[in-house]
Order: sequence, then structure tokens, then C-alpha cells
Amino acid sequence: MNKVLKLLCEDARLSVEELSAMTGLSPEEVAGEMQRLEENGTILGYRAIVDWDKAESDLVESYIDLKIAPKKSSMSESFGKRLLTMSASERDRKIVSPQ
Repeated sequence: MNKVLKLLCEDARLSVEELSAMTGLSPEEVAGEMQRLEENGTILGYRAIVDWDKAESDLVESYIDLKIAPKKSSMSESFGKRLLTMSASERDRKIVSPQ
């Protein structure tokens, strides 16, 4: 695995300078590698991991990453069609399951 990517997986808050010191790459090389990983879709974003028992909020959100195997079946096709016809805000608010 890419050194920069591995370190970012462990701690996404590491600065370019910290990553540079840890990898032996120049800050310019680290920044370029991070940009490449973001642009090619390897890094999709940076998130906080929250302990909701300690958070002073009633806000609870759930994110589900669902991947459907490319098998031909009426269930996966109908699920995919239904998901594609939903707006982004609908997908963000609903749990969708095949009928």
C-alpha cells in the first residue's frame, strides 16, 4: 500500500509536513500524492469518528456504503433502478430495500 495512503488511513489529520517527515518524501511530493489519490477517487473524503455516547447532541446520522455484485437478477436490477430514480436528498433520508 502507498505510504501516504497508509498513514492517512491511520490518522487523516496528519499534515503534509508530518507526512513528509514520516515518509521521507518532500512536502511537494506528499501534497502531489494526496492530490492524485483524491483526484483518482482513491481518497473519497475525510471523516471524524464520533463517540456518540460522549457527544452532547441528539443528532444521529447513519451512512451505509452498499455495493451490489454485478449479477443479473430481477431483485438487483429492480433495486438498482429504484435507487437511480431517487434524488440525492431522498437517498440521504431513506433506507431503500428491494420489494
